[in-house]
Amino acid sequence: MQLLERIEKSGAASDHKALADFYLAEAAEAEAKASDHEMMAQRYSKVGGKADWATHCRNIVSYYKKVAGEYKMLADMHAKHAAELGGN
Repeated sequence: MQLLERIEKSGAASDHKALADFYLAEAAEAEAKASDHEMMAQRYSKVGGKADWATHCRNIVSYYKKVAGEYKMLADMHAKHAAELGGN
């Protein structure tokens, strides 16, 4: 089911638990991308040259860390709502 449909139809605790799990997976992906770009920044910092690739990679790291944090907050909200509805 598409994410928007899942959100619109979420009513049961299990629906909110599934959304929490989805957002946790998205957070993990964002954290992995942040980690990849951190390694890229380290390598680019050794390359040198006219372009400052490392700074761009660090900016992307910051972006993905923020995205991961937002996904975790969404997951937490859905998990809490699932618990309020009687789910675990």
